[in-house]
Amino acid sequence: GSSCASVHDFSLLVCSGLEPAVVYRFPFLNRGLTPTHRVELPRSADFDHVNCACVGDLDFDGRPEIVVGTVGEQLLFYRRVEAAQNADSGRYE
Repeated sequence: GSSCASVHDFSLLVCSGLEPAVVYRFPFLNRGLTPTHRVELPRSADFDHVNCACVGDLDFDGRPEIVVGTVGEQLLFYRRVEAAQNADSGRYE
């Protein structure tokens, strides 16, 4: 049989040269890109322009991490920390 990922399994990483990088949680649940489901990556706009990003299980813990690269050759590593009261919310650090 085939296995399809649920729309709950997707998030959207958006990088910009002028704004902080953000992750939209579950953008395909008819909510669109709403501010209530937007999680900003801290300090992602503090150095210079973001020009690349990679998402993957970089520390082999079974959960995806984010690496953001900048024009000035800074690499910023983020891991998601779930909120204790709500699995749909959380932050990146």
